[in-house]
Amino acid sequence: MFDVHINGMAKALRDSGVIQGVGIMDLAVKEVLRGYWQEKIALVWTTDDVKDMAQDLEIPITDEQAQEVLDSVLHHHDPTYGVRWDTIASAIEQWATGGE
Repeated sequence: MFDVHINGMAKALRDSGVIQGVGIMDLAVKEVLRGYWQEKIALVWTTDDVKDMAQDLEIPITDEQAQEVLDSVLHHHDPTYGVRWDTIASAIEQWATGGE
């Protein structure tokens, strides 16, 4: 997992009040997260990715709608091929035409 994701997870924990401050506890949380992800990978797609692709397709989309598309991709993509830009584009087009 990239440091940007580890830092983002730690920030989310701070912002929610689960951890306080940016001292020793923050460093410990980041080390635990790095340890957890050490033998794993996760490919991260964001609502910004969906909105960028929707813009390229000239399909207006809100943050909430982009999240709906992202959720659909998570639950309906073909794991044999993974998630690619064309997967995101297809999901946006399906959403825009009322498909699932």
